[in-house]
Amino acid sequence: MTIPEIAERLGITYLAAKQRLLRAGIKPITKEAVYANDAWEKIRNTPGPGRPPKAKPEAPAKPAKPKRG
Repeated sequence: MTIPEIAERLGITYLAAKQRLLRAGIKPITKEAVYANDAWEKIRNTPGPGRPPKAKPEAPAKPAKPKRG
């Protein structure tokens, strides 16, 4: 499977597919840049460029009010 085929299957550009393969450490099988048939599945859910979003802080627990008696 070539980079254009992977890009078409994932619906991304050639360059994006190439970068995802490089980041994932997937090497071509032959000199002509033919990748394994399951390579596109390995890079399918990789995030796009940029930083990941910040984690939302948890709300502090409210102390229980003592009952009036």
